[in-house]
Amino acid sequence: MAQSQPITYMKIASYGFFYGLWPYAIVRVGPMSPFITGVVATQYGFDLVTLGLMLSVLTILDMLWDPTIGRLSDTVKTRWGQRKPWIVTGAVLTTAVGLALFIPRESMELWYFVLLYGLLNLVASMFQVPFEAMGTAITRDYRSRDKLFLSLPIFTSIVGLGYSFLPQLPIFETTRLTVEVFTLAVCIFGVFSLPAIWLLFRSFPEEEQSFVAASEKPVRRYETARQIWELLKFNRPFLYLIIVQIISGFGTAALGGLYFFWFDGYLGIGDAFTQISFAFVLIGFIAPLIGLQVSKFIPRRQLYVFGTLITGVNGLVLFFLTPDTPYVLPIFIICTVVISGIVSNILSAIFFAIRADVVDYGRLKTGHEGAGLYVATIQLVSKAQTAIFGGMSIAIVGYFGFVAGAETQPDEASLALRILVAGMPCLAAFITGIMMWWFPLTKKRSEIITKRLNQRAERGAGTPTAAAPAKLA
Repeated sequence: MAQSQPITYMKIASYGFFYGLWPYAIVRVGPMSPFITGVVATQYGFDLVTLGLMLSVLTILDMLWDPTIGRLSDTVKTRWGQRKPWIVTGAVLTTAVGLALFIPRESMELWYFVLLYGLLNLVASMFQVPFEAMGTAITRDYRSRDKLFLSLPIFTSIVGLGYSFLPQLPIFETTRLTVEVFTLAVCIFGVFSLPAIWLLFRSFPEEEQSFVAASEKPVRRYETARQIWELLKFNRPFLYLIIVQIISGFGTAALGGLYFFWFDGYLGIGDAFTQISFAFVLIGFIAPLIGLQVSKFIPRRQLYVFGTLITGVNGLVLFFLTPDTPYVLPIFIICTVVISGIVSNILSAIFFAIRADVVDYGRLKTGHEGAGLYVATIQLVSKAQTAIFGGMSIAIVGYFGFVAGAETQPDEASLALRILVAGMPCLAAFITGIMMWWFPLTKKRSEIITKRLNQRAERGAGTPTAAAPAKLA
């Protein structure tokens, strides 16, 4: 088996085009996803305590689905390929369920929204998990991963440029973000997702997705929970990364669930959605360019630490931001869009690249590819955080008297909101920054892993088993 080749710009573009469409699907990874519960709750007058509790329970059920999808995409091979059927089916079902959820109506029952929103996340996982697993399989060297994952925000910005202006279209009665805007977004995803998938699979044949799979020991078909336990047991860097993800999500999940309530219901700048969203798009172009240049000189682990420290300081500033602050909109855009936007784009890309390195480390030790299950385990943790911190944060501010769409909010509710959207992310950022300084997979070790995997592929020799893990120098 030949060694992997550095990824080309054309292949980056084909992967990035489909990734860039995700905001239109209103899935969790899209920048619009934190707005869904806020927009719908405000438009239909949902009780926030009930909404938050129901979303928490639903997300717990949803998170158990991802490992199943990950394991199936790793092990089930069909005449159409290994990951292709999941990505195509998931994209089609996401369009159908999204339209059913966001089709314009005068009223919506809370139970109906929660049920369909949960179903939307289930079918979206069918393409998210296999797609992200592809990102690990198609990049087999350190620099290629930096190029691919740091370039993805550019495509999100290019494809998502029109999202900023959707509320400004004359077909809508208001320029605010509404459920009707979500309907149009899902239609756009449905129209362009299949051509994007065709381009993706044309650029990445199934043989490249399963690089070195033929020389590896087949994945054993034991239950998913036991597989996840073995990932954590025999891959210490992955366990370390999971712990970092849990602490990081302690703040980001709460921020995601309350972001719309924060700038619309509390700060009162909801009419500036287009300006805020357009600023996000511009930052999406700038952040990857900065990240690609900086990553040439600073290894991704140190870059991640530096980014988290900036996030922590930025959170302190946002904690003291109130509706009475002079120039509240410019400060909000500078802090949450410019600073947080640049840093979060870079950190997200670095996290994807580090995760890919962790998958390779596990593959060297156990002989199992398993990229889908690694991705799904990360997704499971992320959704668990959303259930605990995201859904519960909505219930907490509702308990303290926050009312979606109200002109004024109680002081207790405002304080709770500020703690959840700024204070918690600040604390979590400082802790994860310190932890990532000691992350065990350095650049040198990652390059050694890549070299040994390529040597093994060329030899076509047997691989170590989970009971006898390979050692790194």
